[in-house]
Amino acid sequence: MGMTIVLQETLRAPFYAPFYAALALGAYRQEGIEVRLVTAPAPSAAARGLADGSADVAWGGPMRVLHTYDNHPDCDLVCFCEVVTRDPFFLARPPGKA
Repeated sequence: MGMTIVLQETLRAPFYAPFYAALALGAYRQEGIEVRLVTAPAPSAAARGLADGSADVAWGGPMRVLHTYDNHPDCDLVCFCEVVTRDPFFLARPPGKA
């Protein structure tokens, strides 16, 4: 196998389904990349894994980056893509609500 990437999730949520599907189907492995999925101890601690080197990449929304910059203005986090929609936020309406 080629390189290994440690991918950190901040939390489990339906809008990350494309990532979970790619892992489950072995899509990364087919491209020669081994992905090891880890979970942040808490969503608010997600950026720490990137800063301390325990994670190579993390998924999370722009709010995570903005919050981190508020607390650590010298950080170098960057949001680099949005997977399936034009809106970086996921909104859901409970069933039966108008």
